[in-house]
Amino acid sequence: GDLTLDSTTDIILDADGALTVKLEAWRAVNQMYATAIQNYQGDWVPDIIMGGDGTGEINGGQTYVDFLLMKLARDLSLDLDVPAGATTNAE
Repeated sequence: GDLTLDSTTDIILDADGALTVKLEAWRAVNQMYATAIQNYQGDWVPDIIMGGDGTGEINGGQTYVDFLLMKLARDLSLDLDVPAGATTNAE
């Protein structure tokens, strides 16, 4: 029979297990990640870290209290950022 574009494509996909298609998809996804990382302007590490004491020891009770304090701040919608131009002088 006559080979058509569709049948030729099917033969190629069958022959290499769609490797070309898979590699192109892999390349496209990784390019998106690279672009997203390149354009990211935020912090790479968290501003606040709770739990542990820096020695590798974890205190479950303190971690729970830290969690409750974080939840309370969120529930109260507290914004702990200092506005630009603010002074610390109390009148």
